[in-house]
Amino acid sequence: MKPLEKFPDVTTALKEWERRKEMAMWQLSIAIDKDIIQKKQNRIKELEHQIKELQNIKV
Repeated sequence: MKPLEKFPDVTTALKEWERRKEMAMWQLSIAIDKDIIQKKQNRIKELEHQIKELQNIKV
């Protein structure tokens, strides 16, 4: 899901995606299964990319 589809306000979307990234990082820290670790690492990369896009819009 794209951030601005769910949150029309860039600031709100940015905060939510940063929160989701923190949650994914926490889940990664407790993951044991290699498949779960890979999925969480991919999710973090995806969220980082979306956060950068939102920061570019905000600026």
